[in-house]
Amino acid sequence: MGDIETQCDAETSDATPGYGLWEKTLAGIIMFGLLVQVPGLSLVPFSVLPGLLIVAPMVTTAPRSVRRLATAAVFALTAGLVVHAVSRGYGLESGSLATVISVVIWSLTLVVLPAMAWWSMKRIKPRTAILLMLVGGIASQLVLVGLSWKGSLGIFATALALIVLSSHEVLATMALVALAAIGFANDARSMAVGAGLAFVIAVVLRLLRRGGARLSRTLALLAAVAAVGAALVWGLAAGLAGAPIQERTIDQLNHANVIFGVRAEWAASLSLFQENPLGYGLAIQPSEAAVNEAITAVRDAGGDWTSNYFSQWVFGERVDLHSTLANMWFHFSVGGVVLAAAVGYLLFTAIRDARSTLGIYGLGGIYLAVMALWDLAFSPMGDIDRVIAGLCFALAAQFANSCKTSAPDGVVRAMDQSTAGFQQSKYRRGGNGAGLWV
Repeated sequence: MGDIETQCDAETSDATPGYGLWEKTLAGIIMFGLLVQVPGLSLVPFSVLPGLLIVAPMVTTAPRSVRRLATAAVFALTAGLVVHAVSRGYGLESGSLATVISVVIWSLTLVVLPAMAWWSMKRIKPRTAILLMLVGGIASQLVLVGLSWKGSLGIFATALALIVLSSHEVLATMALVALAAIGFANDARSMAVGAGLAFVIAVVLRLLRRGGARLSRTLALLAAVAAVGAALVWGLAAGLAGAPIQERTIDQLNHANVIFGVRAEWAASLSLFQENPLGYGLAIQPSEAAVNEAITAVRDAGGDWTSNYFSQWVFGERVDLHSTLANMWFHFSVGGVVLAAAVGYLLFTAIRDARSTLGIYGLGGIYLAVMALWDLAFSPMGDIDRVIAGLCFALAAQFANSCKTSAPDGVVRAMDQSTAGFQQSKYRRGGNGAGLWV
């Protein structure tokens, strides 16, 4: 309990008890550099390399959710190595040692970087930590890709703006509409939809009774997401986002599978799954026949199967199925699915319980978690930085909810009243108590 109280004090105090200036400075540097990528190492943020050297004590002092991620990662690596050996026994080839190492490091980012973030959030205000993380990610993207809005730059900038405006509901809503419009204008439909979902989720959470049963919140959120998805498909098919997107949406519907239309790689993944349900193992190369069948499935789903993209990137030396979940299954078998499920559960619970964090992160935190779930299902390995950003918000949300759970009922009621209007106020407990920015 003392550790939580110290962490809650970190949320309200300018001088965090028990931590010196150098530790706070280091925590700030870690968060700023957490999502920074460097040329030649685009698969993972650079911070994972020094993080691998210091992560052990950080994991042992991290919350149960991070330790569960670590356990799942160990299981995934073990399963990946075992299935790798089995696949080699059946005559399949493996990628180079460098490729194997890169895939291993890619999977470990899901443990290393959240553990580093938690260590930092114990020393500086979690909200400050998240903002530093986003600023660093934006700076990195500007250097690497310039002003390309579609992708990590747009996602991080959107989340940053929404968090900064968390105490101004009208301005935050206006920004959300503008950012969604920018997303559609740049053919970034997933980013625009993510912004809309963040708003709908916030409204649903506010309409529910204080707290509410977890099951009722879960069902309400799932119903809201389904309704938004149906409305989106109807709107795109009706041409509300322009003729090119209308034509593409109708083509996807004609193939009777919107998911395959959004990400034709899922057709390839399903083909590979039907051949080998247990996956292929670390950096294994599928047989030529399996690759041909997978590309044929892409053609049948309406994907651009003739492009070099599938031969050079999806089925290059490092198989990348354009989905973190699918890649986890391919390279790490059942263990990878368990790790991906642990990540997805952590992200979803952060969204489900986000009512208590609206006053701290506004719509920005929900947006990060929503986009991380999208990336978990539909984005390539190189977009792992966005999943990490969502996980860091999920940990910050756990932090806020832990503080709220440990506070007296009167403080909790005050927190509820403040978050209902997206307002940011400071509540402190007297004596030895803990406080929380809400």
